[in-house]
Amino acid sequence: MNHNKNAIAVAIAATLGGSGTAADAADHAVVLTSIVTYSNGGSSGANLTSSTATFSYDDVTNLLTQTGGIFASRWSIVPTVTLFRHTITGLVMGNGGAASASSYICTNGNFGTDISFANLCGNYNFGANFIDDSTISYGPGTAFARTIGGDDMLAGDTIQQSINQLDGMTSAGIVASSLRLSNVTADPFFRGYEWNFTLATDLDGDGIENSQDNCTLAANPGQCDSDGDGFGNHCDGDLNNNGATNAFDTPLFRQQLGLPSVGPTYNQADLNCDGSVNAFDTPLFRSLLGAPPGPSGLVP
Repeated sequence: MNHNKNAIAVAIAATLGGSGTAADAADHAVVLTSIVTYSNGGSSGANLTSSTATFSYDDVTNLLTQTGGIFASRWSIVPTVTLFRHTITGLVMGNGGAASASSYICTNGNFGTDISFANLCGNYNFGANFIDDSTISYGPGTAFARTIGGDDMLAGDTIQQSINQLDGMTSAGIVASSLRLSNVTADPFFRGYEWNFTLATDLDGDGIENSQDNCTLAANPGQCDSDGDGFGNHCDGDLNNNGATNAFDTPLFRQQLGLPSVGPTYNQADLNCDGSVNAFDTPLFRSLLGAPPGPSGLVP
C-alpha cells in the first residue's frame, strides 16, 4: 500500500507515541482528467465534458470513490458519431479488486445503430436483416442482461459491457499531484482502461476546489456572483463590466453604499455578500482597483 508518508508526519506520530501510519492516512479529493481504453486495435479517449462526478482517493486502501454527481463518458470516432456512452453513480474501484457502483448504464450510440448495425454495449451485430432482434438491459443497480434473437450474432468479444470492465484497477498512489488507475494488461490481449486524475486543490481554503471556484484566491464559500460572469463578487469590483476595476467603477460603487442586498442574487456592489453594501465592502473594493476580475476557475 502507498501511504505517501513524509518525515514530518512520521516525526509527529512518533512524538505522540504512534507509528505514523494513522497520521498520514487520508482521503484526497481528486479531479478526473482523462480516460483511455486500450485494445489490440489501438487506444481511444473518452469525452468527459458532461460528467459532474466528484471523486476521492484513499491512499491507505488504494480505493477510488465517487463522492457525488453523475459520471458520464462519451466514446466517439468524430464529434457527430458516438460509439457508446457510460453513465455511473456511486462507483468504487481500485486495489486490484472488483469494482462496484450504485448504477451502471451503457447506451448504444448512432455509430452502432445507423452505421455498423451493431450494439456495441451488447457486443453483437444485427445480422443480414440489419435489424436489432435482441434485447439488452441495465439495472436496477449494476445488473445487466442480454438475449440474442433473430439472426443477430455475437461479435468477436462476446462480453457485454458492464461495471466488471473496471475490475482489477490498481494504482501506484498519488505521485506528485497525479493519480493513475489502470487494469490494462498485455497478455493475452493488450486491453483495459486507464483513468487519470490530478490532486484537487483549494488555494483560498473556502472548501471549493479551484476548478469549480469563481474566486480562486479569495475565500468565498457562498460563491455569489451577482452579474453571472463567472467571477464571484469577492474578486469582481468591475461594476460596469469593462474588464477592470477602475475609476469608472468608483462612482458606481459609492452610489450603492447603504443600500440593501438581497440573496441569492445580491447587489453587485455587495462584494462580501453579507446583505448590505456597507463599510465592509469599501476596503474590498479598494483592494480590487486596477485589477481585472478574478482569477476564477470557471473562466479560462
